[in-house]
Amino acid sequence: MKKNPVFFLEHRKIFENGEINTEFSGTIENQEINQLKTDKKRGHIKSKGSFDISKNSYIDFAVHRTTDRNYLNTYKYGYSDTLESNVKLRGFRKNNYYSLESHIFQDLRKDFNQKEVPKILPRLILNLNSKEIFNKLNYQTNVEVLNILRSEGVDNKKFFFNQNIKFPLLFNDGTILEFGGHINAGLYHLDNFDNPVTG
Repeated sequence: MKKNPVFFLEHRKIFENGEINTEFSGTIENQEINQLKTDKKRGHIKSKGSFDISKNSYIDFAVHRTTDRNYLNTYKYGYSDTLESNVKLRGFRKNNYYSLESHIFQDLRKDFNQKEVPKILPRLILNLNSKEIFNKLNYQTNVEVLNILRSEGVDNKKFFFNQNIKFPLLFNDGTILEFGGHINAGLYHLDNFDNPVTG
């Protein structure tokens, strides 16, 4: 089938605190899969941006979507099985790090049900660390909270906790003796789960 001309736009904007890079394309054509669809609008958008909120805080985003699973391959715009859109807020405070993220995916594989593709809304990561000092209690705490949604299928909520504690002793002769402990825990909650045991 003859391809119609495609409109393509590429744009880049630099700001004082960040930048955005975007490409967009589109066309109108007749498309026949199971039945003929006339004047079908087809296209894609791919955009990435990164901004500094403050000296220690950043926000990044990405948008990558297409109208149908065949468009990118047909017009040679870099086919991929899965397209990801996301937004990430990240920050650093002394020895600590945090991240708040959301991810949405578009699966272009032929036999995959798009309604079963997971959405991560949201994902929270905390990494809290003390200074490493001899003869004092040092700690490292990692927390992750994850919410996975699907239009069809199992929804999943996850909570992960990791705690490291150590007490390094430094003796006058230069000998180091370290005591430590580790705690690791995970909590899961499933919705819309078809339990094979209980039904």
